[in-house]
Amino acid sequence: MYDLNEWVSAHYDEFVRDLKCLVSYPSISIFQDGPYSMGEGCAKCLDCALEMGNHMGLETENDDYYCGSMILKGTGQGEIALVGHLDVVPPGDGWNYVPFSPVEIDGWVIGRGACDNKGSVMAAIYALRYIKEQGITLPFDVRLLMGCNEEDGMRDMEYFLKKHKAPDFSLVIDGVMNLCYGEKGMLCAELETGFQDSNIEDIKGGSAFNSVPDSASVILTGIEESLLLCEEARLRKEDLRWENLGMGRYRFDAKGMAGHAAFPDQGSVNAIQKLASGLVKTNLPNTEAKRILGFLAEAFADVYGEGLDIQSNDEIFGKTTHIGGMIRVAEGKIMQNVNVRYAMCTDSERLMERMRKRCQKHGFEAVGYSDSKPFYVDLQSPFVAGILKVRDEFLVANGYDPEEIKPFTMGGGTHARKLPNAVSIGPGIMNQGKSRFGSAHAADEAVCIDNLLEGIRFFVHLLLGIQKNELWKLIV
Repeated sequence: MYDLNEWVSAHYDEFVRDLKCLVSYPSISIFQDGPYSMGEGCAKCLDCALEMGNHMGLETENDDYYCGSMILKGTGQGEIALVGHLDVVPPGDGWNYVPFSPVEIDGWVIGRGACDNKGSVMAAIYALRYIKEQGITLPFDVRLLMGCNEEDGMRDMEYFLKKHKAPDFSLVIDGVMNLCYGEKGMLCAELETGFQDSNIEDIKGGSAFNSVPDSASVILTGIEESLLLCEEARLRKEDLRWENLGMGRYRFDAKGMAGHAAFPDQGSVNAIQKLASGLVKTNLPNTEAKRILGFLAEAFADVYGEGLDIQSNDEIFGKTTHIGGMIRVAEGKIMQNVNVRYAMCTDSERLMERMRKRCQKHGFEAVGYSDSKPFYVDLQSPFVAGILKVRDEFLVANGYDPEEIKPFTMGGGTHARKLPNAVSIGPGIMNQGKSRFGSAHAADEAVCIDNLLEGIRFFVHLLLGIQKNELWKLIV
């Protein structure tokens, strides 16, 4: 058998080339009618991945471009899935590099989707390739399931489960070796209000419902130049920019710091809140505009739900968090998206009622909400405990202390919440290999190549460990 470490090192250049190929596709999920269910970008990216699988001798399936699979056939005693996704969030602003022209710098690949989640998918592809090339026959089939709608509703897994029997167990590779065994509930809603009596002509910000917005702008009308001059010092202090559009119309802009909605307390800055908070301190908005901007400033002044009166906390998940992801004008109303990640103890219906009451006090209505309940599995269940044992063997063999890399829960949402019998576990160690580049959903998103190569070795170790310890017998 070819030594795994030598094999991974020998395939370094090829691995990076294939990863950059996947990242080059603008696979932003756009649900639509026609042959490309999630948009042409997702379809081309999936075609590219499946072609790699075919070239490597793996069986492939395309489920109408909702998702696709590479299958490493074993002796058929059950099926274990590695589950990732190829769709990405929109690039947003603030990039120093071209989002879909990936580059390799200092051992990192930079591009939208490199970290979330194409790097993990590529590590899994190469792990299956290694097992296939070594002639290893597992007692179970392994399905690498690649979704195309994880970032925008997870219709991909819903469609898959309509056409296929669910895998006996799913290891969702949109994570880290720490192993995630629980995810907060996810509630999304639109907060809407009329603005006809305000001097707001237009307002927009954000590019995805599940990302902290890094830019926002508003056009105000009926502003005398003398008034603007009086407010210049305040605008500069609030770090707002402006442009005279003529005829008493001014556009005001704010720049924030993008981040994932699951972790809004990790350095992100909400540009919508920054814009609203800065302007309400001036005399530029009229009374009705101040009502609107004042509510936006208050609603998103914190990230722990207090601005919408939906705060909660529990021992499993910690604090509820929330962001305002996108704002726009539609159908004669201002529409502000809100994305809530709530704790296990929370009653989502009561949460929604409290949010409605807070909004109504400010002339807003909370409408069109969706709710995905928290996901949680028992770490003491035999299969999960077995997975942790195999994982710990890998960590010890590679110089890590398992006591310092413990399983965790989080505010992120992965395919694990859509599949029966699933946990989230992936390549790399949390908080290892930090760089000067961006993280998931942020500008200059990047992934550490060494972490992904470690992921190849980890996935191989995991699958062979399931075989060695006969863990598959616990789930079939």
